[in-house]
Amino acid sequence: MSTIVQGGEMMPHTPASALAAGVVVAVGKTLGVTVQAIPANTLGSLAVNCVARLPKPTGAGTAIGAGEDVYWFGNQAGTGVTGFKAGKGFEAASTTDNTVNVWLNR
Repeated sequence: MSTIVQGGEMMPHTPASALAAGVVVAVGKTLGVTVQAIPANTLGSLAVNCVARLPKPTGAGTAIGAGEDVYWFGNQAGTGVTGFKAGKGFEAASTTDNTVNVWLNR
């Protein structure tokens, strides 16, 4: 589950299956977050080019610095090069933080 921290642009999206609010969705190489629930096969919107609070793992090696490249993999954000680029760290997150604010698609 993700939260929009700072607004950005909206992108139209029609999901094949229903999506709850706050779901991270990859459309091609663009990452978006559902602002509200979108029923299956119904046009809705994804927030893109915004700051979103994304889940991240905790523990050694999981800190993310402001401005650092952030990748999306396994339904979480991290700095490894697995997954695809989600954006840039908007502010630092420590190894004990379970979320990070990411400027999506930057």
